Amino acid sequence: MLNPLALELNHVIEERNKPVYEMFSLLGKSLYFPKGIVSQAGEARGKADIFNATIGMAT
Repeated sequence: MLNPLALELNHVIEERNKPVYEMFSLLGKSLYFPKGIVSQAGEARGKADIFNATIGMAT
């Protein structure tokens, strides 16, 4: 059973670009960013003067 966040993301991707959604494997459909990751990275970027030490980057 997929995480509710993954299900929500899959629904958005399927609505916006069904051919891309259909190319995802079961593993691809189970991946998701926990809520807050993108906003936390943006906040860190805004507060960093010299270094950005966040673990990942989302584009």
